[in-house]
Amino acid sequence: MKTVFDTDDPTSEISTARAVDGSLLEGVPGVIEIRQQHPRKLVVVAENAGEATPKIFQALTRQGVAVTSSSEYRPSFAEVFTELLDQHNGTTEHR
Repeated sequence: MKTVFDTDDPTSEISTARAVDGSLLEGVPGVIEIRQQHPRKLVVVAENAGEATPKIFQALTRQGVAVTSSSEYRPSFAEVFTELLDQHNGTTEHR
């Protein structure tokens, strides 16, 4: 399963004008994983970011949430290291 920590495919970091519940995107076609980094910031893993991004924007807009920025997200070395340790120790929760 593809996750935020796969480095071969970029994921999207989306910032919004107001707080948003990431679960709003659970039904968007192509969205695999959503991580809520902050009330106004989401990291979204999709099968194809180019196809999913407009659908994500539409889903947020329908809920009255304006997108202020969207960019490629690459996890830091520390995030990847922590995820690998968690996987090794069996403590990772797949979201």
